[in-house]
Formats: sequence, structure tokens, C-alpha cells
Amino acid sequence: MRSRTGRTGRLAILVAGVTIACGIIAAPAMGAKFGAKLTGALDPVGANPPHKCLPLSGGCTRAGVNYTATGAIQGNITAPVSGSIKRVRLIAATQGNFRLMVLKLNNVDLTAGTALGKAKKKSPRISYQGNGFTSKPIEHFNLKPGIRVKQGDYLGIRARKTSALDCRPTSVHQVLFQPPLGIGGGFVASRAFDHCQLLIQAIIK
Repeated sequence: MRSRTGRTGRLAILVAGVTIACGIIAAPAMGAKFGAKLTGALDPVGANPPHKCLPLSGGCTRAGVNYTATGAIQGNITAPVSGSIKRVRLIAATQGNFRLMVLKLNNVDLTAGTALGKAKKKSPRISYQGNGFTSKPIEHFNLKPGIRVKQGDYLGIRARKTSALDCRPTSVHQVLFQPPLGIGGGFVASRAFDHCQLLIQAIIK
């Protein structure tokens, strides 16, 4: 026997389908995150005065390779997906500035504090106030148009000095490249390491 659907039934089915479709379209896109887990109760311990690159001339590139002081946000030390970094969050002890760097690292050895690295992308200069010891320590920066990142890339900064650090750890948390890495070129061996953890987080959309 053939089943008949009346006009009212067909309309109900159509409306339900449109509602579902609209629900899918309207659902907010959640940004993937990597880097440090930041909270309003976190202090940049041991970061005042800011830590300098030695020798100071030309600065250095710092690559975050470990996040045991705060934990890595969503468990992600590296970029969990490919996309574009649209937002940066940080906690710092004093005023300063840096360029956010997207880095590819190979042969990361946390015991020896070594890695091979190259810089893939960099942001315009980001200047921060250093609100780390206030009631609202987290600073937010939007990047327009954003910088491209691929799954597995690391987060880093290029600066002469920085106070966006938590210096409680005693194991390797950064590898340093000096002179700083330029965009493009082959892999370069790191020259030093740092026990302090970067207090920087990137949001991919």
C-alpha cells in the first residue's frame, strides 16, 4: 500500500530540515589552542626583571617545547590543527614586546635542551603592558589577517628580552636560537636552553 504524506506533513518535514540546517550553520566555530594554559590566578614568577638574550645584540628566538609549570592548553604543546592564528593571550611581569613566531622543530631533546629549528611565519610586533601581578593578568591581542600555522608547528617569540615567563620549573622548557631565526632557509641548531616556561597561548581559527 502506498503511503501518502499530506501537505501539512510535507511542510513539517521541510521546516524541521531547515531548522537543523540553520542550527549547523549557526553553531559557533571553536578555536583550537596551543601553548600555555593561562588563568587569572597565575603569576609570572621570577620574570622581573625581564630575561635577556645573551649576548643582547640582535635578540634571540625562543621556542616553547615544554609547559609543565602551567600545563599546555587542551594538552597541546604544538598546533593541533592547521589554520590561522587569529588571537594571542599572554601573561607578563613588565612591559615589553616581541614578534610571535611559528616554528618547525626537529630532533627535540628535552634532556639535552637541544633542537633543530626553522622559522616559518612571524607576526607584526606585539607590545604588552605587563599586567601579570594585577587582578586581571591575561592580555589579549587579535592578529589581522592572522598567521598561518600547520599541525605540529611550535610556538615561539623573537625578542631581546621578555617577562612573559614562569620560572618555577627546573627542567628544559625553551630552546633558544641566536642569532634569531629568519623566515625561510634550512634547519639551524639551537644554541642554548631555558628552564623558564613561556606564558603565551595561540588560538587558531
